[in-house]
Amino acid sequence: MALLSNSQTIVRYQAGSIKDEKIMETIQAALVKNAMPEVQEEYQEIMIGWVPFEKPYDPNFKIHPFIYGTDFVFSLRIDKKTVPAKALAQKISVAIQAKCEATGREFLSKNEKAEIKELVLEKLILQVPFVPAIHEVHWNYESGAVMFFSNNKAANELFETLFIASFERKIFQLFPYTLAAGSINQATIDMEVLDQLTPSIIGIGGVS
Repeated sequence: MALLSNSQTIVRYQAGSIKDEKIMETIQAALVKNAMPEVQEEYQEIMIGWVPFEKPYDPNFKIHPFIYGTDFVFSLRIDKKTVPAKALAQKISVAIQAKCEATGREFLSKNEKAEIKELVLEKLILQVPFVPAIHEVHWNYESGAVMFFSNNKAANELFETLFIASFERKIFQLFPYTLAAGSINQATIDMEVLDQLTPSIIGIGGVS
């Protein structure tokens, strides 16, 4: 569990509070529908889906828990295939040389090279195993606070896209500006006060 680890990276979101009496059933249905597929597509380079945080390699939300108090706790799993650039370049070079020798030419056209690259990449993708990355999600359905345990830009974008598609709820990332804006709105203070502020460095312990 990410919260129990020695260090963690968290990106905070706000999804709004939920007052639906059947929220448990609704969220479970969404998790089941958008869970990581158990059968991997060999030709795909990336696959994503929700998984139980305790059993990330058994994406069955019908038997594994995801409700802990007032929190929904689950994970986003991103399975990705990465072909080493040098290996790809080597295979492409060999394939181009072979076609040149077979056709009696010294050079191939740009389109021919692009076609060879695509064919080589497809073959290599089949040989490369998926490497999983698992990022925990904590969602308090009363306050609407969501914590996503990764600050990787690509992972966060995939998380936001799948979250909105799965739960049909808007979600926005919390920055110092958005947090301050929320406080100002609650205090009925003009937003111009915030917009006119500039960053500053505060010295701590003699360091500034």
